[in-house]
Amino acid sequence: MFTFEDLQWRGRPVPPEEYHIWIKQYPKVPDLGVYALMQFSNGYGVQVARGPQTIGGPELFEVRVLDSEGKYCDTTSVANGAVGNLNKAGVTSYMSQIQSL
Repeated sequence: MFTFEDLQWRGRPVPPEEYHIWIKQYPKVPDLGVYALMQFSNGYGVQVARGPQTIGGPELFEVRVLDSEGKYCDTTSVANGAVGNLNKAGVTSYMSQIQSL
């Protein structure tokens, strides 16, 4: 089973056409956060993010279930949308549940 420790983190991108909007909204927030994507052998995946715009803010993590195409999947028994305010153990717990679908 994959855990939080297996995630590969990247900086959260801002599309160039939206950059001026972000700077106006968050002029004092130079760090937009990080995210990680992982697909599992059962066809589901996970997106984990942390930043000023995520549920839990820059200190905690937010998890979304992904389908086999990497799109948000809000119709599983694990979660029906983004789940936030998670610590590392909470993220691993959700990852385990998703891998067990």
